[in-house]
Amino acid sequence: MRKIAVLLSFLLVAACQKDHTVNIPSGIRVRYADDSDYVPIQRINAEWDYNRGVATILADGYKGESFLLNLTGVHDTCTITKPGIETIDYSDGTVAVPDVVKDGYIHISHLSEHAISGEFRFSSSSNGANIRLVVGGFNIQNPKTSN
Repeated sequence: MRKIAVLLSFLLVAACQKDHTVNIPSGIRVRYADDSDYVPIQRINAEWDYNRGVATILADGYKGESFLLNLTGVHDTCTITKPGIETIDYSDGTVAVPDVVKDGYIHISHLSEHAISGEFRFSSSSNGANIRLVVGGFNIQNPKTSN
């Protein structure tokens, strides 16, 4: 009888610990154009608010890399040309932090209430020196609208 009680307790605990949340993947691929590999991302915080047209990604790599994407007023697929440092930024963690985006674009290729995705290509520099071309893509899922 004791074995049955232990077994039932174990099953009850296992059933209560079952995770019923849906893990929604958001992602970022980023690298310097002259590098062959994308940066391995350690942590990503991403949000897509379809009603306000706001998409945000804050991501960190394993070696101190950081990435920012901050889009506002996006209500349709489009290409944003010459984005500013407040809109998109990448630092590899080894050189001076970029302070200006020189040129480039962010292309929004998919947009729905459930997700936004696209690609980017931009040049950034620090104090007018060390200009580097950054390329990549992103995907943000909205967990509030997903099943």
